[in-house]
Amino acid sequence: MDALPDHPGTRTPEELLRHERTIENADFSGMDLRKLVGDPGEEPYVFCRCDFTEANLRGVNLRAAKFEDCRLAHADLTGAFLDETTRVGGRHRSSS
Repeated sequence: MDALPDHPGTRTPEELLRHERTIENADFSGMDLRKLVGDPGEEPYVFCRCDFTEANLRGVNLRAAKFEDCRLAHADLTGAFLDETTRVGGRHRSSS
């Protein structure tokens, strides 16, 4: 396994999604996240102040994820598993 930088703020979005469950201030805009978001398992994701503008989240399992003050403008959530998902604040405008 590759060594990760000591400070989460220096990790790439890919590293954050693979190794963290609480992610703050990350820019996922325009990214294809379908293969990067892991199974939520026992500990769902918590996203705080993240930008998902135009991100591809088609079919992603986001069960019980929390989006706090995140930007979701034109994010593609078609077929995403969103049971128990919550969103507080932020902006959302679906492209589908």
